[in-house]
Amino acid sequence: MFVYNETHVYYTFRVHDDSTITTFWLTPEGRIKQLRWNYEHREWIEMFTLQKDECDRFEYCGPYGICSLTRTPFCHCPDGFEPKVREDWESYDWRSGCIPKTRLNCSAGEGFKKLSRVKLPYGSEFLVNKTVVSKEDCRALCSRNCSCLAYTLGRVGGCLLWFDDLLDMAQYNDGGQDLYIRMAASELACSVQI
Repeated sequence: MFVYNETHVYYTFRVHDDSTITTFWLTPEGRIKQLRWNYEHREWIEMFTLQKDECDRFEYCGPYGICSLTRTPFCHCPDGFEPKVREDWESYDWRSGCIPKTRLNCSAGEGFKKLSRVKLPYGSEFLVNKTVVSKEDCRALCSRNCSCLAYTLGRVGGCLLWFDDLLDMAQYNDGGQDLYIRMAASELACSVQI
């Protein structure tokens, strides 16, 4: 069941056979596995793993990092960002993520840069406003709050806003959604402001 409301976006699962014991595990590598208890052998049997590729590893590229299987290396920083710890990135350890080249200060001229075809980020601090239905209104809602770092329109309607580090993003050739990230005015000077 997909749950989408003002405070949460998540899936829940229900077992149809009450005699079956099943559980989900998050491995140290970031893979989500569903396991079923085998009564006869008294052991857990793997039913499936949700990770399809490296970009499915949770937080693989760190805060603001974007994973893309079509790039080498897989992780990169969006335009206007740079590696937080360059030495780590040079040795293919991307966990430290990216930071803005120019710090945000909630000044006039700040705007949003569009990232296309991305897996929407995980964030523990986000808001879903189902009454907002246009991109312009969603942008205005985020612009009015200096803590708002990114926004998008949800596929099932409403405006999604993020207020902390953007984690676990990936870019796809097909699919994904548009995400608008707040940028300093100086970073938008050479690009079209969205």
